[in-house]
Amino acid sequence: MRTMEFAVPCLFGLEGIAADELKRLDIPGVQAENGRVLFEGGVEELAKANVCLRTGERVLLILA
Repeated sequence: MRTMEFAVPCLFGLEGIAADELKRLDIPGVQAENGRVLFEGGVEELAKANVCLRTGERVLLILA
């Protein structure tokens, strides 16, 4: 399976909470930054994040 990199934009101050939610879903490579959270994975992790994430606005695929 191919590993992709994703970004989850969120409100300032909620980055840590969004990162904790992703870590609890057993998603690898979670990194909190200002205004967004980055993580790695395949289509299974993408589906988990889309369905279960409460604090992020959307899940974006980083192309370049």
